[in-house]
Amino acid sequence: MSTLFYYEDFTVDESWHSIGEFSSTKDKIIDFASLYDPQPMHLDEAAGKASMLGGLASSGWQTGALLIKQMVVQLLTNTVNYGSPGVKEAHWLAPVFPDDCLSVRYKVLSKRVSNSKPHMGIIDFFIEATNQDDIKVMTMVSTQFIGLKTGGQT
Repeated sequence: MSTLFYYEDFTVDESWHSIGEFSSTKDKIIDFASLYDPQPMHLDEAAGKASMLGGLASSGWQTGALLIKQMVVQLLTNTVNYGSPGVKEAHWLAPVFPDDCLSVRYKVLSKRVSNSKPHMGIIDFFIEATNQDDIKVMTMVSTQFIGLKTGGQT
């Protein structure tokens, strides 16, 4: 059984915590774009090359989906997680091309115990993905509801 993390286990600081890597392929980029973001630069190599991106590139939504998958699989499935009210920020900083390898890491920006639901805390995570050349390709601030060890009992 893996370690279960609670609100109290997270510290607000500048420490980065790695949550894995992922990559995509030309076919996966085109498949995702065909379904969800059918812009030419995500569907066709020639159109991608002619665009400001300089080549066939992943949809930012695909990059975000893969980034949050890493967060869920590598961290939140081992955390007393009650879900999320949303993402406060998402920034696509550089294109993601086929076969780029992205590394994902996070740090805790802020945390507080919920006033209305004292059995959970509210944590803002800053999540960052960089490619194999250490270029930031995406950042995100995601808020999560995380259970307290005490369950709100003092």
